[in-house]
Amino acid sequence: MTRSNNNYRTALVAPTASDSIREAHSYEYDNNGNIVYVNTSRVKHDMTTQPDTVQRAREECFRWDEENRLAALSQNGYVSHYWYDADVERDKRTVPVSHRTHIIYNNKVNTHMNIFNLLIIKACFQHCDILRILISLCLLLVLLFTLSCSDNNIIKSKGLLIQGLHPERILFVSETRGFLVGYLTEFDGSTIDNMRDPKHPPQPNNKTVIFQTLDGGHNWAEVCSIPNTRISKISNIENNRFYLVSCDNNDDYTQIITYDINKNQAVPLFHVSDAISAIWSANEKLFYSVSHPPYIMVCIDADGNDNNVKLNNYILEGICVQDIVFGILNNKTANCFTKIGNQSQSIDLPLDPKHLCKTRDSNVLIAGYANNPVKHTRIGLYDIASKSLEIVSSFDDYSIIGEMQSCDNYVVATIGKGGSFFNTYDLAYSTDSGHQWRIVKLNESIISLSLVYDVVYVLRDDMNIIKVDLHNP
Repeated sequence: MTRSNNNYRTALVAPTASDSIREAHSYEYDNNGNIVYVNTSRVKHDMTTQPDTVQRAREECFRWDEENRLAALSQNGYVSHYWYDADVERDKRTVPVSHRTHIIYNNKVNTHMNIFNLLIIKACFQHCDILRILISLCLLLVLLFTLSCSDNNIIKSKGLLIQGLHPERILFVSETRGFLVGYLTEFDGSTIDNMRDPKHPPQPNNKTVIFQTLDGGHNWAEVCSIPNTRISKISNIENNRFYLVSCDNNDDYTQIITYDINKNQAVPLFHVSDAISAIWSANEKLFYSVSHPPYIMVCIDADGNDNNVKLNNYILEGICVQDIVFGILNNKTANCFTKIGNQSQSIDLPLDPKHLCKTRDSNVLIAGYANNPVKHTRIGLYDIASKSLEIVSSFDDYSIIGEMQSCDNYVVATIGKGGSFFNTYDLAYSTDSGHQWRIVKLNESIISLSLVYDVVYVLRDDMNIIKVDLHNP
């Protein structure tokens, strides 16, 4: 490699003594005599750049092949690449790149190889340091692995980006078929001007909507709409149906609706005179609790017969295990885990319960918080036969548990760290009734999740879905 510096004047007008210009042209050649670098600049004697000639400064880089033919030319941020056929005919392609990065594109490779070329060639231009090349290659492999993993798990949902849609829950019945339940708020006949009028605010017109997917969450279509209602509670799925609690736009009445999955049909069952705090189904029975005194839990069997149980407070969440009803009752100081019946019994816990689910051996898994003195998430296992509870696991780094579900082989939960206005969550799952947990890092704002067999569908706040295969998370 040889270098040369030539100082000579090319200006047509002779400069004054105070405005003398030094023009420095720098050249570099390879061992075959091919020019590889040219730099031109114009500076004053005081080493400041002349303002009206800044654009005349130029930097060029040349690259030659093994037959001393021009392969690439970089000029002020643009790279021209040259190809030669069997007849030594040359073709040219010019692409813009960063002025500090010189990359030669190849038409015969894909995008990932272009990224590879960018990293490697940039490292080569920086003195061909082999360590830089290895580091760039490692970073590339990590980047491609991360992108491939995340892209494969994220389902870009179509049909859910609707203005005014408030999703409440997703319910999958198989790996391909699922439902999204929520409500849609519209302002019929409102204009921008009267929507800004504080004296006459527009009145929302809500309607309950149910969307269905048949391809695992990629495409969604509305299959049911219930006008003048707003969804508030949604039960679990049992016997190909689930239940909805909806109220009218003015909150004057509450009704319970059953949705038949096979028929894609919503049927109103009955009206309730009070707001409902929780609803679930088990053993072909429907359970719900009202949220104002007198507090009761209502159980309705398959024949329509109902049974009311008086409570000290309303139920936040309930399940039925071995024909025994358990619930988390609201309390001003701390929630109460309660065995519900004609003689309801509160069960003391070393944690503040938030969520319940059934284990595969028909016991109760309880998720809640313990303050000692920092708020941490704890998992307790209540053995129905021995009537004892054991803290089986804890998440010391997490202070929020968003939702918990179970099936025959798995228990899943969303756990978050909190401390910000928008909480983000990871996914935790267990294969041994909550004793040992594994965490899948999501760091996402989550609306709802649905566990089907060994697959978890997670609905993000951007209406896309993360699919997690628990066999290979």
